[in-house]
Amino acid sequence: MKQLLITIYFSATAAVVFSVNILPVKQFYVTGPIPATTSGIFTPNTSDGFTVASSYLHQDTPDSVEFELILYHNSNLDWASEQWIGTIDGSYIPVNEQQVIYYLLPNDSWNLRIATDGKCYLSLTRGVVPPGNPVILPVKIKYKND
Repeated sequence: MKQLLITIYFSATAAVVFSVNILPVKQFYVTGPIPATTSGIFTPNTSDGFTVASSYLHQDTPDSVEFELILYHNSNLDWASEQWIGTIDGSYIPVNEQQVIYYLLPNDSWNLRIATDGKCYLSLTRGVVPPGNPVILPVKIKYKND
């Protein structure tokens, strides 16, 4: 059984430091600033201010991919409009465009659209954006890539 511990530290200089620990299979630590690509497979859209604390892509079945992401952004955005959050590379890019609705909280639904060029777009379809600055958004979905 994997356990994931993520610790986020905020300093007086507004620097953010992440510490990631995955047990018992292996240990993996990341300390800030977080590099633009944490997994080599998902690259955040840093030009628009998106940063990734953690990303995970896995070919779950021959035709589906598991995608997990912890994303943060330091500015207020219009989350009702699609925001280009980053790009998936390689064999995880879907053949056909995929749209997946997921729930962050019971009354908050988010739409993640993955285009055939690997670009990922996130929007809030119902509910409210989590409070805070930066806004930290976990994503956990499965999508078809055949």
